[in-house]
Amino acid sequence: MCKDFFDIVLDGCLVAMISFYFAPDSTTLANLEHHLRVASSDAKVLETMSGKLTSVFTDFDGISRLSDHLGPRSNDKASSARKRTFQNLALFVQHGMMFRTLDQAIREGDSGRISMCISYFVVWFQGTNNHNYARETMRLTACLKHIWSDELKQFWKQNCVVNLSGKAGGFVALDSVNEYLVREIKAMMGQSVTPETNERLRNVLSLLVFDFKDIKRTIADEADAEIFDFHSTPPSPWHDIRRIAPLILEGRLLASGGSEDSQLEAGDAEDRLESPPLDSYKALDLFAKGSAELGTTKAIRKLKDGIGKGDILYGLDEDEEINQLQEGEQA
Repeated sequence: MCKDFFDIVLDGCLVAMISFYFAPDSTTLANLEHHLRVASSDAKVLETMSGKLTSVFTDFDGISRLSDHLGPRSNDKASSARKRTFQNLALFVQHGMMFRTLDQAIREGDSGRISMCISYFVVWFQGTNNHNYARETMRLTACLKHIWSDELKQFWKQNCVVNLSGKAGGFVALDSVNEYLVREIKAMMGQSVTPETNERLRNVLSLLVFDFKDIKRTIADEADAEIFDFHSTPPSPWHDIRRIAPLILEGRLLASGGSEDSQLEAGDAEDRLESPPLDSYKALDLFAKGSAELGTTKAIRKLKDGIGKGDILYGLDEDEEINQLQEGEQA
C-alpha cells in the first residue's frame, strides 16, 4: 500500500510537470490531453519536452546550484516559500524516479540496470544516518567494478534476483524471498515450541516452503477452488493523480525555480496547505550532501584499509565486526 501511495504522488508530480511545460499559466489539466495529442504528432515538440523533463530527473546537482543562486532567504515570504517547495518537489521527483527505475529493474531481472542504480544510492546514502547501507552499497560497487573476478561478477548478476513464478516482470530481490520464507516458517510455528518441533521446523518444513506453495496451487486447480486471483485488475490511480497535479499547478510550485511573477500570496500559500507552513520543511539534498561526504575520502579510506587487511566485512572496526557477527548469529 505504501508503494501504491508513493506511485500515485510521484505520478501526480510528473503529470503536473508535463502540463506546466505545455501551459505554464494553466492551473488545471483541462487542456493536457489536447497538448499531448499535438505533441505525439510532432517529433520535435515531443523530443524537446522529453529533454527538458529528463534534465530535471538527471541534473542531480541542479538543486545545489539553485540554492547557491538564491542566496540568503528573501524578505518576500511567498517567494521564499515557493522556492523552497520547488526544491523539495524537484528532489522528490529525482529520488522517486531513481527508486522507480531500481524497482522496475528488479522486477524485470535486469542486473545491469540494478548495479547502475546502486551506484547512485552509494552517493546518496553517504549523507544520511543509514551507515550500514552506505557502507554495504559502497562495498558492493567496489566489488563489482574492481575487486571481484569476471566469474564472480557474472555469478552475482545471474543470482541477485530470482523469479519464483516464471512470469514476465516476476523477479524479486533475494531479501524479499528470505522475508517470504521467514513469514511462512513463522506461520507454521505452534503455540508451544519444543526442541523436537523446532528441529523439524528448521530442517524439514522450512526446506519445503516453496513445494507447499506449488502443492496448494495444484490442489486448488484440481478442486476448482478459487483461492488465487491471478487475473485481478488493480483500480486506476488516475482519479487520485488528477487531484494531486492541479494542487501543484494551482500553488505555482513549478514556477518557483526562477520565476518571481507568481500571483500566490504568502497567506494564500499557508492557508491552502494549512500547517505546517509551506516553507517549514527542507528536503535533504542527498546528492550534494553525499558528494561532500565522499569528498572527505573518510569512507573510501576506511573501505580500502579494511580490504587491505582482509576483513570479512570490509573496513569495519573490530568492535563493529563482533557486533554484526553476533547479530547475524542471533538472527
